[in-house]
Amino acid sequence: MLDPGNPPAENAQNEFRKNLSLPTVMALPLLALNHYDKIFTLIYLFIAVALLAYKNATYPLPSYALACEGIVLAMFGLTQGLRYVLAERAIAHKEGKNIVVYLIATVFVLLSLIFELRLQTYVVLAEVITNWTGVVFVVLEVPAALWVLKVDEP
Repeated sequence: MLDPGNPPAENAQNEFRKNLSLPTVMALPLLALNHYDKIFTLIYLFIAVALLAYKNATYPLPSYALACEGIVLAMFGLTQGLRYVLAERAIAHKEGKNIVVYLIATVFVLLSLIFELRLQTYVVLAEVITNWTGVVFVVLEVPAALWVLKVDEP
C-alpha cells in the first residue's frame, strides 16, 4: 500500500521489498540464464538457418536431410519458447510442476543440439561453436532449475 507521507522513491522501494520473497531471489540465476539464452537462441536460429541455406547451396544435401534439419530447428525454437514461458510462470506463480515440465523440455532441447552436432549430413565449424554454446547454456540451466524446484518446496 502506498503511503502518502512517504516520498515516491521510498514507496517504490517498499512495494519492491514486499513483492521480493526469498524464492524469487533464489530464482534469479535461472531467470538470468533464461534471459541470455533467449538472446542466444535468436542468434543461434539465424545462424543455423543461414548455414542450412549455405550447406544446401554448397554440398549435395539430400532432400530428406534438408527437411529433417529444418524440422529439428523449428522444434528447437518452439521448445525453447515453451521452456522460457514455463520458467517464468513457475517463478511468478510458485508452481514447481512447471519446473518439472521445464526440465523435461530441456532434455528435448539437449537432444536437438546433439543432433545438430553429431547426426547431420554435414557439420561446419560455426555449427560446432554455436551448438556447444547452446549445450553449455542448457547444462547451466539444469542445476538452476533444480535449485528453484528445491527452494519452492513447502
